[in-house]
Amino acid sequence: MMTQADVAARFRLRPTRAAKVSEISEATAASAVAPEERVNFHIGNPVQDPRLSSAFLRAALGLDIRAVDLTMDRPDELLAACGWDDDERPTIDLLTSLVKRSAPYLPRGGFTRSAPPPIVRSFQEWLEHQHDPLTYDIGKTSGKREIILASGGVTETMRVLFHALSSFLVHLPATVYQYHCPLPAHVTSFPGLRHVSLPEDETEALAILEGSLHSDTGGPSFLLLGSVTSEEMRRVLRSLSVDHPLFILEANDAPNHLSLAREAKMVDRVIRFLTPAILSPSFASDSLVFVAGNAEYLSLLEMLHFQLKGTPSAAEVELVTHLLALPPSRTNAGATGIPFATDPPLESGGPAPALTRAITAAGARTEQTFAAAVTARSERIDGLAEHLAGRAAAWLDRSHSYTRLPSSTISSDIPPPASCARCANGSTSPTCIMSSNRVSSAPSFRTILSMTGLPAVSSAGPHERR
Repeated sequence: MMTQADVAARFRLRPTRAAKVSEISEATAASAVAPEERVNFHIGNPVQDPRLSSAFLRAALGLDIRAVDLTMDRPDELLAACGWDDDERPTIDLLTSLVKRSAPYLPRGGFTRSAPPPIVRSFQEWLEHQHDPLTYDIGKTSGKREIILASGGVTETMRVLFHALSSFLVHLPATVYQYHCPLPAHVTSFPGLRHVSLPEDETEALAILEGSLHSDTGGPSFLLLGSVTSEEMRRVLRSLSVDHPLFILEANDAPNHLSLAREAKMVDRVIRFLTPAILSPSFASDSLVFVAGNAEYLSLLEMLHFQLKGTPSAAEVELVTHLLALPPSRTNAGATGIPFATDPPLESGGPAPALTRAITAAGARTEQTFAAAVTARSERIDGLAEHLAGRAAAWLDRSHSYTRLPSSTISSDIPPPASCARCANGSTSPTCIMSSNRVSSAPSFRTILSMTGLPAVSSAGPHERR
């Protein structure tokens, strides 16, 4: 079995060094010097001038670009020129902000460590205010960022990542296993990376993955998850990652409690690629990507992102920021997202993944059997209770139909039975219902009911017996 040091060594990266002008630009942006006193260094940074920005805004609004009197600091005049009502003012504000933010480039990774934008703070709050909170460093004090932004969507971000792995991994070839995450050919064609598509079924996928990891090829392995997996699969993957060089790439928008990042010893072996849909389902089509995880790998990703396509799009960041500021009713923030699981997380089930799966399956079968038995007994008890309730209701209805028998009901012309020894001997005891005093001392129906053990029921008047 490999030691933890051996496993970590498989993912070692070659040294990287950003361009000197990029380092100067980031150092300037992070300094405490007032913006008006800085000299910003950036290759290709466009000219920033209020007149030029106003011309861009007029072009975006479809107005005459030569109407120099319509400037971005006069929103009322812009509304009137467009023929819009005051309800359209947020559109003017959004386009104005987009033009202002899009002229200067964003820093590498999408933000400066000292001043993260509102969208990054919203992402941090989403991570930290969950069923299982997780905290990621933005590098404000440590200098190592565990959160960055990327542009172009998840597939494009994977292309940049695979380019980085192909160029900077020390140990090659590496294997990338894809589970529920198909990728186009241009994303999977980098040298030194072998892509394997796993079956849709979790059991079959785990069997193939486990067999491949046991036949060690000497290179690292990456598992790309395109959907949220079951608790059992996450537990097995965690066990495999501890004993084998397996790195997890999650592209499934999983909350913390459904992510492998919350498992013990896995925080540095998982990189999460999340879309703005985690903040609101209505943002699902936005191409911005939040990336969270291993700081060394994220540093490489942001560097290659800058080299291949520049820094993240300022317009995309500004758009999501604007949408987050809108009332919830306008962004469908109340739509149902991924529900929290009610089952408690299970601990690792043993040294062998096969044993873990067997124990989990047996526990699940036992739980299902017990639940079925309880359900069956509950149905029988409920049926019996309903039956008894019906019987009791019927008896009450019937008892209300009875009344106390009047004294004339027991007539004096009924001769005593010959078997009554007390009457035959001339007894005049009022306790004998067959004595000569039987008319005046006849017991009521209440007395008869008390003799039978049934509760007496009074009635307001005589009724016929049913």
